Amino acid sequence: MIEKRGPFRQSEPLAKLRGSILDLPAEKSQDAILSHPEAPFLVRSMSEQDLFLLVQEIGPEDALPLLALASNEQWRYFLDMELWDRDRIRWEDARRWIELLHRAHPRRLVKWLTREDPEFTELWLSQQLSIRTLEEDQDPSELPEGFFTLDGVFYLGPVEKPAGPDEEAAASGLSPPEFVRELVEQIAATDHLFYQKLLLETEHILSAEAEEEAYRQRNVRLAEKGFLPFDEAVGIYQPLAPETLRQRPRKAPVAPGLQGGRTSTPQYPLRLADRQSPFSMCLELPDQDALLEQIQGEFAGLCNQVIAADQKRVKGKEGLGAVVRKCCGYLSIGLERLAPGSPGEAAALVRRYALSDIFRVGYAAVLELKWEAEKWHERAWFVLRRLALHFWAEEWLGVLGGLLLKKPQYFDNYRTGELYRDFRRLDEVRATRQVLTRIMAVDDLLSCLPVDPGYFVYRFMTYRSLLLTLWAKHALELPQDGQALGLDQLRAFFQMLWVGGARPRLVRKSMKQAFLSWVARASGRKPRQITEELGETLEELFRELESEYGAVDTNDLDPRYVHLFLVS
Repeated sequence: MIEKRGPFRQSEPLAKLRGSILDLPAEKSQDAILSHPEAPFLVRSMSEQDLFLLVQEIGPEDALPLLALASNEQWRYFLDMELWDRDRIRWEDARRWIELLHRAHPRRLVKWLTREDPEFTELWLSQQLSIRTLEEDQDPSELPEGFFTLDGVFYLGPVEKPAGPDEEAAASGLSPPEFVRELVEQIAATDHLFYQKLLLETEHILSAEAEEEAYRQRNVRLAEKGFLPFDEAVGIYQPLAPETLRQRPRKAPVAPGLQGGRTSTPQYPLRLADRQSPFSMCLELPDQDALLEQIQGEFAGLCNQVIAADQKRVKGKEGLGAVVRKCCGYLSIGLERLAPGSPGEAAALVRRYALSDIFRVGYAAVLELKWEAEKWHERAWFVLRRLALHFWAEEWLGVLGGLLLKKPQYFDNYRTGELYRDFRRLDEVRATRQVLTRIMAVDDLLSCLPVDPGYFVYRFMTYRSLLLTLWAKHALELPQDGQALGLDQLRAFFQMLWVGGARPRLVRKSMKQAFLSWVARASGRKPRQITEELGETLEELFRELESEYGAVDTNDLDPRYVHLFLVS
């Protein structure tokens, strides 16, 4: 039996029940709620965000029983999330959601629209109805088709200039939607004087001013849940150095509007978190219930701020899951920078510092790497030669391209199903930095080599094909005239390159030494310096040579399939 401590008061058994319901598949969640003996209390005790996501997962049309049980505050949250596209209302979505609420509980909707938010009702009706009052000498038959009246004073009909995005569809309607007419009739039947007052004010409303005021009020409501205005929310991406981190005040509120209210703290965000991330692991240590309760609301607020900063529309668990992974990733990077030790140390840091600050410490690690890449990119040799990013071949192109994005991304190359994604571990930042260092080293080396501008006309040239072509021409004592190798020249070079014997063949050790000697002389650098800076890169280049051509007979070489050399 669920413990009751007054209306909407949270209790531990109820919180566990809500959590177990949220873990169920969408179609079973609604059945579990509706079969509960105190279903209205259970629904209204859920956070607006959890209930909104649950309704979206079920499908709003199929979740009408839940919408009927939801509180007015939960209704208002649904409209705040669904109706707005930045600072403008999507009137087709507004009509759809008002109709859904009307189908769910018509009497309560009428009371809510007329008593709790008449300003929004006037604004919405101004987009749904054209309101006319007749002069004494006018005849109702003069009105266009589709107009009707309930009192002989106000005549209502379709809007003359549709505000929705689909103007042709809206213009084709000869009368207001049936549910709009039914809603107006119910308002008139409930309070006829208020009905007349409502229509009078709707007839003379200034839509732009009313919409601006509705937008302001909506922002105030959402800011209490972490959905800050964009210019404030984007501060979550302001980098923070670990040494400048400040401890949270002892009795600081967890997050505005996310705890201590009439509904519970949102549970979905933490329930969708990756259990293997350092952030999640520190919360799952024994005796961390108090920490978990403290962090739950704060983490939900952080996710909401990121949603506001990224200006995304989250309409289900999948969309929220992407935001949660992002937050978990940068929190984990921040914790790894601050406490590279055990999960226990990370848990102590979570108690000591605000999650938003830890997030900023983690994001700073990636942002610093991006700044380094951008600073180098401005003066890079390949940029000055007007070469495209594909000059660095697929893997390095992906890494460098991810860093040069406005919001840097990790090049995952579909290892976890995505080409690009947000960074999740400090090891990924370090691995990306290593690749960037290698790219910069090769670029610096090429800037010291005498590269003829004629090579730059080759559309699909990469740093590998350029280096190997320069080397092959040197080994064959051919002029470095910017021309590609001929097929016979490539075959002659391959005769020099391979160790004889079984396939796949290997590159001769003497040829590797010859390559190093040539690069050192051509660049004016010492072989030891080149080995220290580019040893791993050059070894990978030789391994790729062996992998691509070690098993190919020299006579079978076809220029169409040779991409590690420039061949005509």
